[in-house]
Amino acid sequence: MNFKKYIVLSIDYQGKYRPYDKINIKIKNGITSTMLKEELDDNWVPDKKDRLYFFPGCSVPRFKVREKFNTTIKPEYATAAFISSSGLKASDTMFDVTNQARLLDGEFFGNWLSYIYGEDHHFVIKYKSLLINCEDNIVIDILSLYKFKYGCPSNAYYDPQSIANWRNYAHGEPSLQLPISDELSFYSPVLNSVLDKLECPIYSQDAIIKLLNEDNVVIDQKKYEELRLMANSSDTENIILVMELMANANYKKSFVYLLLLLKEFKSKIADRSKEISHVNFKALLNFLDLDEKKISNINIEMLTTGMKKHKQFTRSNVQRVTQFFAAGQTPEQHSDNGITNTTHFTTGPVLRQDMEHELDDYAVEDEIEIPEEEENFNL
Repeated sequence: MNFKKYIVLSIDYQGKYRPYDKINIKIKNGITSTMLKEELDDNWVPDKKDRLYFFPGCSVPRFKVREKFNTTIKPEYATAAFISSSGLKASDTMFDVTNQARLLDGEFFGNWLSYIYGEDHHFVIKYKSLLINCEDNIVIDILSLYKFKYGCPSNAYYDPQSIANWRNYAHGEPSLQLPISDELSFYSPVLNSVLDKLECPIYSQDAIIKLLNEDNVVIDQKKYEELRLMANSSDTENIILVMELMANANYKKSFVYLLLLLKEFKSKIADRSKEISHVNFKALLNFLDLDEKKISNINIEMLTTGMKKHKQFTRSNVQRVTQFFAAGQTPEQHSDNGITNTTHFTTGPVLRQDMEHELDDYAVEDEIEIPEEEENFNL
């Protein structure tokens, strides 16, 4: 796992619109969830001699694992380790975790510090010296970022009459409007982390989930229609059964139908908090790169992320999903479903022409065939 040095910022703060006491600055080795996803391998080849280790936060059903493989809680004995890039949890023996974090532009933030403190202030000099060693990697949690936007340090030396145009006022104080990244998590090893004892390769948990589900039921067109009938019934227990069947399906061979079921019944599924947090269903959501806390807001871009992650972003799968979203939709509903001029789609929804080159158009094993006549779906 390739860690880098980051500047981590936080604030001592009393309330909105009020000056805060000071800016805290630390240097930490760590890795962002975005970089972790790019680094992880999901092509694990099992061996009978393997002893598997699971990082905190893995949503792999352990009882299923133990039916086929040997496991260990001692990282030094492991021959293969598995980690979740989206559900990694804080641990006293492994990681500190900052969720809902953002990356800031280091130079921009340095300019702001120079403005409110002055170029020769000891804190500004300290910050810029540290920045040289951190490759412009600045991490801040979303709450501290919010605080930056509505005030400045109580010991700042700014002149309210000379605030630059690229800053805004907040009750007479200069606030910070930084270019920022998407939401991510930041993982930093604790002192004497057991990571130091781990000498085996680290894989994405998807690598073992795929193997655990190989012999599971496949949701094809017929099975999909059966599950839709069940989920649409007035019996609330049926949606629980549908979720259980989805969680225990062959993810790869059922891929596009799992996406459609999640989209169509997102409200009913979101209401089942107990079932969502079950390890089997969490494993499904993790595999599809979906956040369990955002089930009720699933849109076409979120489903596209999962398709691209698993090389299922094929012409036929895109057609299947767009037909589902388009069925019976008004322009207002298109907007509600997040399909009005998005990264990959225009209203319709229609795949953007400049996205054609990203399609996985090579032969995909077990790819679902689209029937010649599509029925209309009731959303």
